[in-house]
Amino acid sequence: MKTLLMLCLIALITGNSFAQNTYSEIGAKTEYITEVKGSKDYLFLNAQQWASTNTTEWDSSIDTSDKESGTTILKVSSYLSKKNGVNSYSKIRVNMNVKIDCRENKYRIIFSNFTSSVQPDRNVETEYLPTSSLESMIEELEMITKLSEYDFKKETSWGYDNIISVREKYISQNKEYKEKILTFDSNSKKGKKEIKYREKWIKENEIIISYLDYILKGFGDKVTEINSSINKVMNVSDDF
Repeated sequence: MKTLLMLCLIALITGNSFAQNTYSEIGAKTEYITEVKGSKDYLFLNAQQWASTNTTEWDSSIDTSDKESGTTILKVSSYLSKKNGVNSYSKIRVNMNVKIDCRENKYRIIFSNFTSSVQPDRNVETEYLPTSSLESMIEELEMITKLSEYDFKKETSWGYDNIISVREKYISQNKEYKEKILTFDSNSKKGKKEIKYREKWIKENEIIISYLDYILKGFGDKVTEINSSINKVMNVSDDF
């Protein structure tokens, strides 16, 4: 029964991706210019070396490689780590484009086109989950399904702009709920009932907001990690 329920929730979730233009909420810069002693050709070779390096931290593939212009563009993706109470039973994969422009004695790294792919974690052994954990799993996956269906047009690949828009929607809702609570008579039966409803809705929205915040922070964390990794390779001088 647990396995069937898991499969039903998985079946509800499918999707593609979105694009976006501004990235003020991820907590990291998206363009870096670094001066380093080295010819354009040598820096380009360093960029190619980084692009071809295998790592367990992320997957990457070269989309464009132009030695004449000194430009390398890659598609990079990586899974975010688990965080209790946020994505205990789902997997969040963040995706982005990374552009490395090489010039004489300097290079520029640009991160763009942030999207995230969300799906149930199929590695969870549902048959052995205690009831409390199973209930938490159902709540998390139902939340993702509802987000996908009602806020992301049945997509599970959510772009930066869409995440920001949906996040602001739920923040705004909570503000309205809190303001409305102040208008009810907390001593009356009807007032208590209305307050209880809105406190429940606020709590549900806060869980959604935390999930979306974790994705946005994940974009920034991966930008920082990838930028640091690129710099280690690019800052190798061609001096003897």
